[in-house]
Amino acid sequence: MDIEEHERRASFGARWRAARPGCGCGRPGCEGCALTPRTVFVLQAELAWIVDTAEEDLRSIRGGARPIGQSVLAHLPAPVFAWAAANPMWLERFQLAIRDYIVRLGQPGPMDARTLAEEVALHMAFAAARAEGDPDSLLPPDVADALPALPGDYAWSRAELEAGRSANLAGLYDAAGDGLAVPDDPLHPACWFD
Repeated sequence: MDIEEHERRASFGARWRAARPGCGCGRPGCEGCALTPRTVFVLQAELAWIVDTAEEDLRSIRGGARPIGQSVLAHLPAPVFAWAAANPMWLERFQLAIRDYIVRLGQPGPMDARTLAEEVALHMAFAAARAEGDPDSLLPPDVADALPALPGDYAWSRAELEAGRSANLAGLYDAAGDGLAVPDDPLHPACWFD
């Protein structure tokens, strides 16, 4: 690695840490939060992985080579699969919502999800993070240096509680077998971005 590449990497870790001083959740006055900087960074990395993998999966889904249930989007609530297959532009919009959320996580301010799409994406990121054998392996060296290890790192259940779960998200996954919500219902995929 040349000096310029090293400086670029080092500056990324420092910039990320500066954007999220204190705990990783970015909320003011947060003490002992389970959303530690390393935990939030890994969630951001998982969201980035979902976006990148979805890019390839969307091509396969549009081409009919792969059903949504066999893609990275398999953690979407089950009733959404058939609707999304009939509305492939919605899948692209969902992917863009995740991308925007990732950008926001790299900036100062709370990591709280603003839309149901972001909540679902965060739910998917938690599922992916739990499956990681060694979450620290997702940290580039400069990020690991900028984000010292804390006792609460990767306490996924506590972190998910800290991130919060709206009644809409709970209803979306609890109603997974009840079919798709009606079009004006906030649980309907068309309303996830409001």
